[in-house]
Amino acid sequence: MLHSRPRAYQPPGLNSPLDESLGAGHRETLCLAISTAHDAALGIPLSWRDEDGRKLEQQLTDIIIGMAVAGEHLHRKWLEQQAAWARQRQEEAEREAKRRKAEEERRERERLAALEKAKRDALRRDAEAWREANDIRAYVEAIRRSEASPESTEEWARWALLEADGIDPIVSGRALKSVRDAQDDDDENDDEQ
Repeated sequence: MLHSRPRAYQPPGLNSPLDESLGAGHRETLCLAISTAHDAALGIPLSWRDEDGRKLEQQLTDIIIGMAVAGEHLHRKWLEQQAAWARQRQEEAEREAKRRKAEEERRERERLAALEKAKRDALRRDAEAWREANDIRAYVEAIRRSEASPESTEEWARWALLEADGIDPIVSGRALKSVRDAQDDDDENDDEQ
């Protein structure tokens, strides 16, 4: 930012009212300064003023050099800030990618655990259904042996055995389907890994 008090052109030999109030030969001092939000020691002056024997106008070369150096310094600071911002964004993106990957891996573990549990539950249900079907068959056989007239219970026995076959996962084909489904799930999981 440039700071200076404006000075009107005054031909030599004419005194301004300010000069007269301050005394003859006194002239207002001009000052120019560069200030930035990143003030740092640049090794060169960033402010100039009228000095004895050297007016501000005679220091233009120094002023231009100072402005160029300050501009270069600010540009480099900006580039450093941009690089730091880019690194920060990259690190955040990498952290986010790791978080997403960990979340996906957790979900996959949960999915596989749920599949495994479903297979175990299906196995237990099928085994229980098989035991129940065999219990019904054994019960029907016991009724047949204990009945004095097996002809009267035969219609009931056929119905009861059809019910047992409907419950039995081996006879109904559910067991074979469960085995195939479990094998397909295992094959899919092997392919994904």
